[in-house]
Amino acid sequence: MRFAELTRLLLQRAGGGLSLTEAAKLLGTSRQALHKRVKTGSALGLMDGAELVLPKFQFIKERGRTSILEGLAKLIKLFDASKAGRW
Repeated sequence: MRFAELTRLLLQRAGGGLSLTEAAKLLGTSRQALHKRVKTGSALGLMDGAELVLPKFQFIKERGRTSILEGLAKLIKLFDASKAGRW
């Protein structure tokens, strides 16, 4: 129970989240392609119960197009390499 509360608090502090379906639609990609990006570390996602949620802070809108924050993959790699966990 405590872990679920901490996950929701962390997500809230990250600006809220989007479901995999919502985020894929926002980016104009498929759920599968976005899920692969989360698994390979070029996008952040966390499990909230049984649902994969993507924090809103990583999405930026430029010139009418939404994308994932540039350089995020490099940062995720550092966390992965240190075994600190992505969150």
